[in-house]
Amino acid sequence: MKRAKRQLNTTTRAVDNTAPQDSTARAAVQGRGIAPMDTPPPDTRDRSKWVLLLLPVLLAALNSNWMYSPAGYIDAWVYTGYFHHLIAFKSALFPDLYYGSRLPWLLPGYLAYRFLSLYIANYVLHFTFYYAATFSFYYLLKRGFGRWNALIGTILFGTYPAFLAAIGWDYVDGAGITYNLLSLAFIARAAESRRRPLWLALAGAAGFAMVYTNLFLAAYLPFPVAFFLVLTNRRISRQLFKSMVELLVWFGGGAALLTVLLGAINYFLDGHFWFYAPSIKTFFSLSSKPNQWRIEGLSWVSKAYWLGIPAAVATVSVVSAIRSYWSEPAPDRVYKRFFTFQYLAAAGVMVAWHFTGGVGLQLSYYTSYLIPSMFLAIGGMIAFPEDEWQPQVYWGLAAGTLGMFAFSIWLPSGPATALIRNAGFGTMAAVTAFGLMIRVFFFRSWQTLIAALLGLFLYQFVPPLQSSSLPTRYAWERIMKGAEAAWPYFQKGPAFFWYDAKEQYNGEFTSIASNYLWGFSYIGYKFPEVSVPDHLRPDTTAILVSKSDRAVQRADLVLRNYHLLSDSPKNTTVSAGGVSYNLTFFELEGVTGESIALEQHGKSYDLVSAKPGEAAEFPSSGWVSEVYPDGRPRMERRPGGIFVTTAERPYAYGSWYGPLVAKRSGTYRFVLKFKLLSGAIRWGGMTADSSRDLGHGGLASGTSDTQIASYTVKLDAGEEIVLVIANDSHGEGGPAAYQIQSVRASAMF
Repeated sequence: MKRAKRQLNTTTRAVDNTAPQDSTARAAVQGRGIAPMDTPPPDTRDRSKWVLLLLPVLLAALNSNWMYSPAGYIDAWVYTGYFHHLIAFKSALFPDLYYGSRLPWLLPGYLAYRFLSLYIANYVLHFTFYYAATFSFYYLLKRGFGRWNALIGTILFGTYPAFLAAIGWDYVDGAGITYNLLSLAFIARAAESRRRPLWLALAGAAGFAMVYTNLFLAAYLPFPVAFFLVLTNRRISRQLFKSMVELLVWFGGGAALLTVLLGAINYFLDGHFWFYAPSIKTFFSLSSKPNQWRIEGLSWVSKAYWLGIPAAVATVSVVSAIRSYWSEPAPDRVYKRFFTFQYLAAAGVMVAWHFTGGVGLQLSYYTSYLIPSMFLAIGGMIAFPEDEWQPQVYWGLAAGTLGMFAFSIWLPSGPATALIRNAGFGTMAAVTAFGLMIRVFFFRSWQTLIAALLGLFLYQFVPPLQSSSLPTRYAWERIMKGAEAAWPYFQKGPAFFWYDAKEQYNGEFTSIASNYLWGFSYIGYKFPEVSVPDHLRPDTTAILVSKSDRAVQRADLVLRNYHLLSDSPKNTTVSAGGVSYNLTFFELEGVTGESIALEQHGKSYDLVSAKPGEAAEFPSSGWVSEVYPDGRPRMERRPGGIFVTTAERPYAYGSWYGPLVAKRSGTYRFVLKFKLLSGAIRWGGMTADSSRDLGHGGLASGTSDTQIASYTVKLDAGEEIVLVIANDSHGEGGPAAYQIQSVRASAMF
């Protein structure tokens, strides 16, 4: 009997590796190693799903700020713009940009806003991804540690402020987190299901959806693959080879099917099948040069509050991993070990990226990708035996945990919050690490569980969530209304925003412009200063966003200096929550001003008022080209114009005209008629001695038919300027080639 009992216990432990680990499942495997399919125990109903269903509703009721993209950010609002105008953005307004290639996030957002009103669409979209993430997380912890541990762990995960911030705004990190967890959950299901091909295909589709939201996440794609191999193999054998073949066929098949489906949709949207090409192109472009957003040194660490919990959990994970090999039998801890090592590997990827020139650790919305693996590791650290107490005790523990952590989301700013935050996130992270550490060493003591929960609770008071006493939904509504008011003008033709970043509500102004890809669509953000003169030209719309009553008059004066006017500017007021400001739309028309002619004096030309009947175009003989070391000229004069090829180096001069001398003080507008043959060029001016740049007109890269580009500059009487066309192909390398057809000028004095 003793030998039979030992054999029975061995069988039970082996089954526990892949079967549910909660108390009901363990009761089911007693004596036979498998639960009877026709007579489930009476307590197998999992009521935790009702808690999970109500969790985001409760959190939104306590503090809905996490449900709205905050004002002042750019990236999140870019995707909001795609949600509203996906087809127009991809096919016409902003084609071939990496933002538009992230279809696993853009398509759900587009469908939500296509069929639902603003507020409902926002809630449906973010609640859907919240549920997908939390239920996947719950399923993973339940398979590894039982339903009570899964419920406690999911409450911690689902109330973590950084997770709420990621899942609640419109940036892609929330979608990446969700698809990551879905892929792992499908893998766990595949490991124990008779319909393994189906679940592996779903895991592959979810894994590649994760990658298609952000190419960086390709570094995390091996984790679901490794998870399947760990769950289905205890040692290297033929079974391992079979598992690898299953992954290749079914996991890879699901990924391929998703890719084909997204490609077909993208072909309908913009006429290109390979939808992810812009992301790959951008990756190689950015990785070939230093990252301009990276902060060198360690000065940024003192403000990087988002690193506190990840650093604490990484420290404890190292200890937990070492301890598991010394005191815990591997077959009974497969989930805990995998989750621990997965997090260490994920954190290692982020650290390695930082030390090779990346910015991941310096950005909260990249560090957020550590949240799933981090909380799965925490779930293993705090897991407790589930057969020691009555269900009422577990429900009480879950209710207490939910009450504490939900309360922290609601708590308005006040002395208590300030006192905790003044301790510094480093101190709070150390307390969290201490609580988790003693839990790892004394995992059978309920007191250490409470200590671990209190340590995690303390870090709830660290940003990024804004206090419930400062609601953000009204700012969100104003931004949405402002972006919606601008859309008809983008449909008519080019439109550009103009605002003052020092004015009140400037963050909202930035976010309105970000709905239309900010850097592509602003005149300037230091109104009345003009940052991109080429965006002020006839047949465009200048969108002034301001609360000031004098802004329209100031804008009109600037426009006249640029030879532009708008007969009847239209005004739209956006308001919500007792705050309002105006969007004024100037549909611009050109003012001719005085035509300018040239009078040559030696090697320079005077800019003088043209006489009646005098030719408006400057003589083409004034164009001069760079002379290269090999002595071969790169400029040819042909009947159709002047053809120029620049050197390969960035900003190499292709051709110039001048020096030109202003005879009167005024605003001069130079209009270039040209055809871009390859690469990209920059058109503008500099001082005659080449000591100072005098601005330029923005020109897009890529070839096209004949284009007209204007360049406007203020000149004092006697001031000299040289018009310059230079190579602007520094992003892709190589020379630029173009054809000059004509150049003319006008002025307002």
